[in-house]
Amino acid sequence: MLVNLAIAVAMLPAGLGLVQGEMKLLSTSSDNTGNSTIQNDVQAKCQPDNERIGLFINVPPFHGSTALFQTLLSTKNIATVCTARTWECEEQWLKMEDGLQLRLSKADGAQKVHTIAKNMHLHHDVLLMQKVGLPQSLFNGSDAEGRSDIMQYLLSERPLPESMTSSGIESIKPVVVLMWRPFCLRKLSKHWLSPEQHLENLHRAINLHREARSHNIKVVLVSYGDLIWNHSRAQEKLSQIPCLGNTDMGFTPSEGVDVFPGNHIKAKGSLIQFSASISQPETFSYDANTQTCTGSDVKDSQLRTEIMNAEERLKSLE
Repeated sequence: MLVNLAIAVAMLPAGLGLVQGEMKLLSTSSDNTGNSTIQNDVQAKCQPDNERIGLFINVPPFHGSTALFQTLLSTKNIATVCTARTWECEEQWLKMEDGLQLRLSKADGAQKVHTIAKNMHLHHDVLLMQKVGLPQSLFNGSDAEGRSDIMQYLLSERPLPESMTSSGIESIKPVVVLMWRPFCLRKLSKHWLSPEQHLENLHRAINLHREARSHNIKVVLVSYGDLIWNHSRAQEKLSQIPCLGNTDMGFTPSEGVDVFPGNHIKAKGSLIQFSASISQPETFSYDANTQTCTGSDVKDSQLRTEIMNAEERLKSLE
């Protein structure tokens, strides 16, 4: 278990422990022999001070986005809008200057980025710009909830808003995380999708991957099956996010530190605890090693084949 050690500033070596006025903590963990090892949460700066990573999480609704978010939060190097006390720490619920929620506002991408930035601790290397479902497109015009205009604005190379430039930030490099779920794992959610809806989400993920790569944007693909049963592979995938640092599957967010009243984070406990509380993958006809469903209750043979092919396509993109 990670144990934070409060360290007096006076005892810190010169130049260590303080990053833009924030004291960083050391942590301890136990290795396989039971010995305690010290891990320093302060990482070498991975990019210039005037640059940040803008992270876009794209997961279909009720497909494990909270578990993914909690895992990313464990790195302590990601800025969120949790302090604004929005539901599930999502930026779409932030109030814009026109009085509307960000998801409903007709404001442009610059104004939305400005609002997000005002509710973040911008010293972190990674800024969570959007935590949304699977939009029709991130790049070719806004969908009904304006989910793509933020990405368009960042790619336009227009000057960043004052809320960022005043902190010395001059550019944001977008990175997209796509998480997909094998169809046989749909019973892990209370909100089941029909086979047709599942296939549509798979095609959306494939199309978003193609769009992002066509704009030279890094894409990290994660399977929900790995997040639950193959932690090492999920962590390896997430380690591809520049500047994020190491994730901790045993992490539990602390209220008042990581999350706040009003966020209504659904997850209770760590991902490891959640994984231990559910049945083994075989119960769902799922092979955790190959990320493959070993059985299917989709009666339409053509639809079943299309789903299987789309899931194989996603795996090949990884």
